[in-house]
Amino acid sequence: MLYYPSVNVPQRVLRQAALYWDHVSTVVPENTERHFDPAMRMVRDAGLYQPIQLRALRHIQEEMLHELRGVSGQLRNLRQSLPEDGPEACRLYVEKFSSDVMGQLVQRGLVVRENTSVDPRTGIIISGSVLVPAQTELCMLSIVARKIAAQRNGQEGCTATNSLIPYTDHTLAHQLSCTIRRYEARESPCWEIEAGALFPTPRDDVPLSEIIAFRERHEDERRRLMWAIHLLAHELQRNYDHPQDVFRVIRRELEEALDDLMAAGRAERISWIKRSVSLAIALGAGFTGSQILPQGGWLLGVVGGYALNVATTGIQPRGDNGGDDFSYLHRAHSLTQ
Repeated sequence: MLYYPSVNVPQRVLRQAALYWDHVSTVVPENTERHFDPAMRMVRDAGLYQPIQLRALRHIQEEMLHELRGVSGQLRNLRQSLPEDGPEACRLYVEKFSSDVMGQLVQRGLVVRENTSVDPRTGIIISGSVLVPAQTELCMLSIVARKIAAQRNGQEGCTATNSLIPYTDHTLAHQLSCTIRRYEARESPCWEIEAGALFPTPRDDVPLSEIIAFRERHEDERRRLMWAIHLLAHELQRNYDHPQDVFRVIRRELEEALDDLMAAGRAERISWIKRSVSLAIALGAGFTGSQILPQGGWLLGVVGGYALNVATTGIQPRGDNGGDDFSYLHRAHSLTQ
């Protein structure tokens, strides 16, 4: 999981990540330690966290710089004002980005400098933090998440233990990740599946430390369920003409893996809740017109008594190497208890 846009993963997402995903990553400044909250330190100490330092990925910086030039006009149109504090202004750590990227933001009027150090010879911001409009921060970090995931997964594959799947709980960030490049030719249709039923998590009164310990005791059950979820996503992408056939083939494995994990939890007196999680799957260009399916939404199937509903919505950008074809949006409300 590659969580964005923040360094610290919110508790509701971190609890799911600590239970299910092979590891969780975030994009961090060079001085990582001082930005972590106690929950992130606990996940790191358990060996479940892998930081990504963006400044070390020069080619990602260059691609982001190119994309920012293309969307800066849109961002200026969204921006009504930039108060010194409040929800419209977000803090961005300069240490994450190259001087070229920061210079581009300053040049285009998308930054208010604050608590920064400047190279006296060049006038370039070299450290500290700045305030940017919320839309600018989300745009930058959404581009970064997509690019990093595409690079890693293009090399390793989306099911490798060190793969990175973009994951956020911020609706606008998710939308930007999927649609910021609509003007490009590499767009493809996208399915969004309500997959929350596949990721039950312990109730909020279960400490994070106990979730990590449960994961360690039931590693086989965890791996089996995650493999079934990855298989479902990949097979739906490959066989989009016959999604119900794909589901029928994988349904038993999904149900058995889910039942085994939840039974293990109940045996330890863990009560489960299920929160809304949307899985976006980019489809091939051949999907358009290949089969008539309801645009507003349709039922893929039922797992454990819960429906997996699908909608054909928007556009999901496919990476040049097919490496960023999946992403997740975590919603705050509970489905059931």
